[in-house]
Amino acid sequence: MHRSTIIRSLAAVAAGSLASAGLATVASADDAIATVSLGTTSVLTLPDSDGIRDTTSLNVTSDVATSVSLAVWSADRTTLIEDLAPVELTTDLLSTDVVIPVTGLTAGTFVVVATPAVGDAVTASLTVGSGEPSAVSAALSATTIFTWSKATPRSFTVTVTAKDETGLPVPFTGSVKTVVGSKTVTSSVKSTTGAAAKTTSVSVTKLVAGTGKVTATVSALKPGSKKYTSTAKTLKVLTTAVKSVKLSANYTTVYPAKDSYRDTTKITLTPTTTTGKNFTSTGSVKITYKGKTVKSWKITSSKARTFTWDGKYKGKIVPGTYTVTASIKGPQGSTKTTKSTIKVNSGKLKTKTKTVKYKANAVITTYEAYDYYYDGACYKNYYKSGDILCDGYDAYDLDSISLIATGKVTVPSVVVSAEKYGSASVKLTTHVTSLYGGAAWSYDTSPYGTTKIGSVQTGSHNLGSLKLPKTSKSVYLTLGLGEYATVSADTITATYTYKVMTH
Repeated sequence: MHRSTIIRSLAAVAAGSLASAGLATVASADDAIATVSLGTTSVLTLPDSDGIRDTTSLNVTSDVATSVSLAVWSADRTTLIEDLAPVELTTDLLSTDVVIPVTGLTAGTFVVVATPAVGDAVTASLTVGSGEPSAVSAALSATTIFTWSKATPRSFTVTVTAKDETGLPVPFTGSVKTVVGSKTVTSSVKSTTGAAAKTTSVSVTKLVAGTGKVTATVSALKPGSKKYTSTAKTLKVLTTAVKSVKLSANYTTVYPAKDSYRDTTKITLTPTTTTGKNFTSTGSVKITYKGKTVKSWKITSSKARTFTWDGKYKGKIVPGTYTVTASIKGPQGSTKTTKSTIKVNSGKLKTKTKTVKYKANAVITTYEAYDYYYDGACYKNYYKSGDILCDGYDAYDLDSISLIATGKVTVPSVVVSAEKYGSASVKLTTHVTSLYGGAAWSYDTSPYGTTKIGSVQTGSHNLGSLKLPKTSKSVYLTLGLGEYATVSADTITATYTYKVMTH
């Protein structure tokens, strides 16, 4: 190192120390104290002379004419890396740009120290990238390709990008490897400018069906550079074939007699495919009985379909077990077949009725008063054995209920068993012996329900048929009395309508 360089280096460090300590630099009588400022630098990237960020520009400005020495130091300002050419700022040109080359520098973070002839030194940060493509990524133009000649896409390209530790793109060279099963395809890739580079198209004809991986492995352009590999990307190579087929029916036993109970059945065909999409296919769904075809449908697509069968053989009801066979094939792969069975029953529904008569007080068993003093009540055997009389008093207002009486009847087991046929119903008939004031009543399959509701009337009165859902075991009755109303009844009759299966 020359003596002059040592002197300038010591001066720069000393100036910085003085500035840090808050001490003023003493100027000679002939020199003015200069205040220097620096701009910012952009990142430099190795290697030198490859045209990729080989230089950066640094603006140097002073408030007075001065000579400014420049040097690159380590980030902690303990080691001088190199001297730069000094800058002369005149009263006519107090600002200038200095070009800093990457030549002679190593990868890392540095500071540029600018020291005026008289005044405090100032610094600007400087980053030098290694140019090593340490962060590699690969993007596939298609992550799924197909082996079938009429499917798309059947090839893909890979776009590779590489960055060094500064996060900036750098030149690279290398290859992309695609591995699917026993097949491996290697494609070259190169970027001389740092821009993303694309491989040539990889055709499915060089691969086999399956799931594979695609990776890019690259290095810097200089010989012997370290290699870096991207995270693997998944590639699926799919055949266009039917993978499996499923049959299901909403009724596995059908009763073809026209009585609105399982007169027909819906058969659903559900294929699954290797692509997860629908495509042209061939096949059929057949219903056979003792080796003879009863009904068949043609299949032209892998899309799920539903077929309706009336359960008849040549227009007649022929009891027995029928076989349903589905066969389907896509453009590739083998034919997939599955079977199921459907039973045909000759049974037919017949309507029946059942009447159950109850004593009124055996049905209406609870009550709750809503009058001011809660003195309303229901009395058993008031006029005669088995009857009930409900008496309501004042209410909170004219539209209010003074008393609510409730009860239920139990649905006979034969009716509950018939509810599965979907046509069971009940009709409650009250025999009201006396009525004073306004009252309403209802019956439902849930407590306090009002599916059937109407005003109370003297004599025998019902509100119509109430459908019984499957497994309904109770029918609930609710009686509501208005202000000062009285209702008495001696019997309540339940009339059930239901169907039974006959042969």
